[in-house]
Amino acid sequence: MFKHLLVSNRFLHKTSYKGVFSKCSLSLNASFQKANISRCVIKPLTPDYAEQATILTSLTFSQSEPVNNALGYSPMDFYPFAKSLVSTACEQGLGTVAVDRDSGMVVATVYSEDFVKGMLSGPNYDVNKYRVIDALLGQLLDKYFSNPPQETGSLSHNLQTLITPEHVGKIAHVCIAGTYGFYASKGLMVHLAEAHLEQCKSQGYEQAFVECSGEYSRRVFYKLGFATKSKIIYDEFEMKDENGQVIRPFAGKIPKPHSSINMVWKYKL
Repeated sequence: MFKHLLVSNRFLHKTSYKGVFSKCSLSLNASFQKANISRCVIKPLTPDYAEQATILTSLTFSQSEPVNNALGYSPMDFYPFAKSLVSTACEQGLGTVAVDRDSGMVVATVYSEDFVKGMLSGPNYDVNKYRVIDALLGQLLDKYFSNPPQETGSLSHNLQTLITPEHVGKIAHVCIAGTYGFYASKGLMVHLAEAHLEQCKSQGYEQAFVECSGEYSRRVFYKLGFATKSKIIYDEFEMKDENGQVIRPFAGKIPKPHSSINMVWKYKL
């Protein structure tokens, strides 16, 4: 789930809501409860599947992902952002979908963006509309990049030297992973995420990270060799509101078992 850069002020405007990960459940008609993942075929996220992937993201994130749910976002609130992410993933060839063989319905998706390219270009959506999540993700990345681990694989994680054109195509930032409830808890997300990482690796990406907003997504990526390198406890997260007052927007609003947003990394794909 998000289940989904205060490094210096000059990077703050490049912080983006593009790190929200969710392995979500969305309760639909009971007739879907016997869905079998053997009915799915894994395919690249192309423009043909873009609208379905956008709708899936908007529905599952607004109803089941802990951060969006706590903020009261509707599918319509999330749709413009999801559309932007899907468009970027299609353009960069960094998306994967699970398609039901019989109906042609997209039932799960995982997609990424090129991290360095995204930092260099900045967000392409209304940052003010998602300012709480921007602040949350900004603090999470700040916490990591202000003191990155000594061992970070083939790349230095000094942000000043990392965010340069020569590092484009090196780090995949997994933005979204979601599935409808009738395909949840069947192993589909692990299978799909693994296929997606292979897709990234085949394009030359060396590393990947995800901001997991809940317990379920962490379990998925832990199974694939990721490890938590930075996290923020929801009840302790503070930011300033529009009037400059310090607030804790998530205090008491995030249901168990979710307690923190975790940045998980895999330094070698």
